[in-house]
Amino acid sequence: ISQGPFLMFLVFCGLVSTASTALYMPLSSISCNLKFFLVFIPLQMISATLVGRLWRVHSILVMALRSKFNGRRRRKLEVRVLGFLELLSNWDRIFKICGVKREYDRGLSLRKKVSSRDLIRLIVILTLPQAIIQIMHYIFFPE
Repeated sequence: ISQGPFLMFLVFCGLVSTASTALYMPLSSISCNLKFFLVFIPLQMISATLVGRLWRVHSILVMALRSKFNGRRRRKLEVRVLGFLELLSNWDRIFKICGVKREYDRGLSLRKKVSSRDLIRLIVILTLPQAIIQIMHYIFFPE
């Protein structure tokens, strides 16, 4: 299985989210405060993992698809969304945070490697807004 740890992470997040729905029974203030963290953040991680895996497959197959469907125009929304995901996964390329220069092949090669590091970075960045919302909810509206 290609990138099996990500699939195991997907199942783990589903189990945590499903098991945490029991916290919706108001037993204590701790369970009321934890229910949002333990249900919504794993659900967001599931969707971020699925989006990341779809982006990975598209990034790998984009050159083969371009050569097959060369005569057709690609939809603008598809190009923008996938370009945005590419930007999010390669943020060190823009901000030079890591300080490591990476080679990006813009040639016509049909082979492109999408590292696990890029996929993890995309999952974290897509999950971060939900985590911030949950933290702000806990700070401003404690139950």
